[in-house]
Amino acid sequence: MLRDTFRRWADQWPDESRWILWVWGIFTLVLLVIGGALFWQWRHSEPDERTRATAAESPIGRDFTVPVVNAPNGLVQARRVAQAFPAEPELWVAAAHLVRWSDNSAAAQLLRDALVLLPAATAPWETGLALRWAQGDRDGARAQLARSRPSALDSVEAQLIAQLLGDKPAEVTIRGHGPTRVALSAELQRAALKLLSHYPKEPPPAAARTLERLAESSAPESLEVVRLLALWSGDPRTALRWTEAWAARQGRLDSLLHLATLQLVNGQSTSETEARLAAFATNGTDDALAYLDWLIVQGRLVDAQRWLDRVPPALRDDGRFALREVALLVATGKRQELRRRLAGGGWGPIKPEILELAFAARLASEREQTVLARELWRVALVAAGSERSAQQVLLRMAVSLELRDVAWQSFERVLALPGDNRPTARQFALWARHQGNAGLGQRARQAWRELEPAAEAAYFADTGEKREAGPNTP
Repeated sequence: MLRDTFRRWADQWPDESRWILWVWGIFTLVLLVIGGALFWQWRHSEPDERTRATAAESPIGRDFTVPVVNAPNGLVQARRVAQAFPAEPELWVAAAHLVRWSDNSAAAQLLRDALVLLPAATAPWETGLALRWAQGDRDGARAQLARSRPSALDSVEAQLIAQLLGDKPAEVTIRGHGPTRVALSAELQRAALKLLSHYPKEPPPAAARTLERLAESSAPESLEVVRLLALWSGDPRTALRWTEAWAARQGRLDSLLHLATLQLVNGQSTSETEARLAAFATNGTDDALAYLDWLIVQGRLVDAQRWLDRVPPALRDDGRFALREVALLVATGKRQELRRRLAGGGWGPIKPEILELAFAARLASEREQTVLARELWRVALVAAGSERSAQQVLLRMAVSLELRDVAWQSFERVLALPGDNRPTARQFALWARHQGNAGLGQRARQAWRELEPAAEAAYFADTGEKREAGPNTP
């Protein structure tokens, strides 16, 4: 239509002028297209500019926040790992290590929750201490230090923080992988303490230069100095440079994981580092599991499964690998394989008929048949009776498969069983906190408060939440 109108309008002009009109028409159309494209680009670039401005105004807003704006999807997935794997606090710890460079508060929350749920023998207390210190929470760091295991204080980082908090000179030593212990030099100790005391503000130039000089030396302590530089520099790009040197000289899995993490934060490729990681990670069960967890928390589930398939059979005997494999089946939605693994005792003993009822309830829930799902789950709970193992399997299924309508029933059923219910009460309180239901949250907190009043009060004081009265229905 537009073409015909233009042609009729052009026909009124002399023949020799018509070609000029066609040229001008085409030129105008091109200008309109270019102008529209520029306007679209300008409108869609505004959110990025606002994001950069917000980052620059943040409390840690030096230019090293810029890489966070373009952080890869793996870091986003790591921040959400508690939602993706709600029954796997070990993965929350791995995620906390990954995101501490890009989102310190998210890392602290992940670790705070993991410390509540993990057994004391495996809880990473020294990492919790470091995160509290990094956030400027001196009182929280003192409390964390007071309840840390003695072995946690073998960390040079914990010893330095303890010295700052206690105002008492102490010999700071590094515990090696064997019986060797190396005392830090007085010069190193003074420089590190100055750097720590200024964190997260700009570190004193003299202290930073001293630490960097010592890091480049051949002293036995220099590797630990590089680790401290990377941890406390506050600048992911500077930390990446120091960590590259650390990894090149140390050549262990922990240094390579640290390097790959900083490469992610800085938006760089991790392919070369991961090739080295894959070679080192088969040296032992803990190393293989650490690399597996690092892949899982980024949401790289296909890569994680491939790595799990490559783990030598001698290492796969560790029960932690079986738990990770089931967690991967849940996350990837492979329900038939999950059913087979759970029937074989993947999460503990449970009768086949109870498991079938649970999966039927899950199917009803997915089809939004809430009443049917609750009734099927109730029948499964009754069939499990007082068998703690079966009830625990049902509870883990409800939490892992996000069956929110029935999970609270399982929590309350397990809490009613005889025995030590403190771990279940803690999990109930943390799970309910994320459900957005005030009444259910208060019931869960009350259940924890009755068993561990001091721990319940301390956790919710950390999160800044007060006790509130609420309805008594889920």
